[in-house]
Amino acid sequence: MLAAAEPTGPAPTLSLVVDSIRHEITVTIGPFDVPAMPSGADGHAAHEHVMPRYSEEFIWPVSGFGRGFTLQLTDSAGHAVTRRALHHIVIENKGRRQLMMPVSERLLAAGRETGNLMLPSSIGLPLAVGSPMKAVTMWHNETGADLKGVTLRLVIRYMPPSQMPRPLPVLPFTFDVEDKIGLPNTFDIPPGPSERSRDFVMPVDGRVLGVSGHMHDYAVALRLEDVATGKVVIRLPVRTDSVGKILNVPIKYYGIMGDGLRLYGGKRYRLVAVYNNPTATTQSGAMAHLDGLLSPMKISAWPAVGSPEMAYQDAPDTVKATAEAHHHH
Repeated sequence: MLAAAEPTGPAPTLSLVVDSIRHEITVTIGPFDVPAMPSGADGHAAHEHVMPRYSEEFIWPVSGFGRGFTLQLTDSAGHAVTRRALHHIVIENKGRRQLMMPVSERLLAAGRETGNLMLPSSIGLPLAVGSPMKAVTMWHNETGADLKGVTLRLVIRYMPPSQMPRPLPVLPFTFDVEDKIGLPNTFDIPPGPSERSRDFVMPVDGRVLGVSGHMHDYAVALRLEDVATGKVVIRLPVRTDSVGKILNVPIKYYGIMGDGLRLYGGKRYRLVAVYNNPTATTQSGAMAHLDGLLSPMKISAWPAVGSPEMAYQDAPDTVKATAEAHHHH
């Protein structure tokens, strides 16, 4: 097993700045000295064993509606740092649980393949002052060079409670092919094309207004199916470079010009991750989750903090060859 690449240099800290005129919260985390990934540590095998990780709790300082964010990485000289050095930054809201399982809400998540996000002022994520939050940062420096004094700056835009007209409340959701409480949400992909899937029963009625996702190198697509009909409800193609390194998972909007994409409480859905591993060996550390915003028909129906309900129906399917996996289409 590869040894962990631990950060060196000064201990990073987290600071918050509230701009009540621009309605922005700036979360600054750093500085980090991030070593290059060890020799032989590719995008899969190197996952959590060699990624420098940092987490810190903080209290959300304002009430209102979250609208979006911009993310910037800079080095000690103020120069921009590529997002290829970052695996992800996640802001967890410990005051609200996830839709699918009894863990803290993933309020915001950004990785190397996701861009900045700004929602229209007609919708927003309800946030209460005093909510307990946790920022989790994980690095994955593929640049080939050690990085010194890296600072992560996350600017979160919010709307005040007095915003008129009042935004439609939306809540974040995550559908994950491998998520289990207390265990890594990673899996292996064999050489060649493969799929991995997981079924769940939708806990609430609601309308999806926008989705994106997170996958790793050699990803092809992520899709959501209606199990009863086999219909593909959502499909996100993944953009990679010539050697399969992930570049982008698109953001797809459903509620900008319409009423959104309806998902029905009590209906069984299937999340399918499609990979194509061009190497001759099985790659470990793959991931696949679909992330989006849902407008619940009844926000009171959202599972409460402390409730034990799990929407996932069983353990994830074993990896199947593409020809077998497409047999039912």
